[in-house]
Amino acid sequence: MMVARVRGGFSERAVARSFRVSLSTVQRWVARAGDTPLAEVDWKARPAGCRVSARRTKPAAEQRVLAIRKQLRTQSDLGEYGPEAIRRELQDRNARHIPSIATIARILSRRGALDGRQRVRRRLRRRAGTCPTWPPHTSSWTASTPSRIWSFAAAST
Repeated sequence: MMVARVRGGFSERAVARSFRVSLSTVQRWVARAGDTPLAEVDWKARPAGCRVSARRTKPAAEQRVLAIRKQLRTQSDLGEYGPEAIRRELQDRNARHIPSIATIARILSRRGALDGRQRVRRRLRRRAGTCPTWPPHTSSWTASTPSRIWSFAAAST
């Protein structure tokens, strides 16, 4: 509808005002429609941005990381072949672009090069009766005691 009005001779600003949208919205839809007939334009919503990040590590660098991991796994004297060891090896080889340890870990995860064992983090649970009661019910505690300073003189004697 907006594109039809712009093609009908109305200015993009006037169309934006009448539809109560920003000028850039009208410009986006007009650019998407281009010169094709309105019946043939794909009006479906598209995700914003690129499909692959422009800052993503290049495939050649990812292949180099995987090759070094494979080499370290078989030939490392200490048996280290994790992200830290891969980064050290890249530094020793004077590589031009050396990714960070976190990036190397993401590459290994994305390419399925991890051994499948993930660290299990369990929540610490307190046993019943081990937490002190709050506020402390001691004989030296009074309502006038400042909230951040508690006197436990009676409890320690």
